[in-house]
Amino acid sequence: MNRQEIEFYLKFHKGFRKNHTLNSALKSNLLRWSSFDCRINLMNMNSFLYKFSIFTIFIALVHFTLETLYTIQFGQTVAGYLPDLIAVALLITAGYLTIKNTNAIGILCGAWGFAFCLHYRSWAWRFDDVLDGTATQLVETTMYVLAFSMPISIISFIITLILCLPKNRNK
Repeated sequence: MNRQEIEFYLKFHKGFRKNHTLNSALKSNLLRWSSFDCRINLMNMNSFLYKFSIFTIFIALVHFTLETLYTIQFGQTVAGYLPDLIAVALLITAGYLTIKNTNAIGILCGAWGFAFCLHYRSWAWRFDDVLDGTATQLVETTMYVLAFSMPISIISFIITLILCLPKNRNK
């Protein structure tokens, strides 16, 4: 329960109003984490989201550049290239929207979730080829590059999931 909910209950709930004042309710264990300060400072969160959104756009542009170079150099079908373009478009759009309005963090979370799933699936497809013994040197090298870069998408997705939690948004 947050301050707004307590004020609502004090205004409209007779039984709650009998047992609590605003101060007693704020000091009680009705507030989440009332005995443990675990809330993210709103000013720091906005600053972090701005920097994280810039980071997201930068990573999307790096992804686009590398994927385009890979497609030009080694050839890739439109069906293989299109999901990467969708991921880049989602990341850039979500990063831009989150810079403009921090309430767009859910869109950023969805974009990173899509990028993580795409990243994992691309790695798993190559890993299966390596296990089968049918992988070429290019496929194996690409698998290693994906494995070493995957923590970026995993960590970014987890960060955005945490920032989407209600306790971090109700300020």
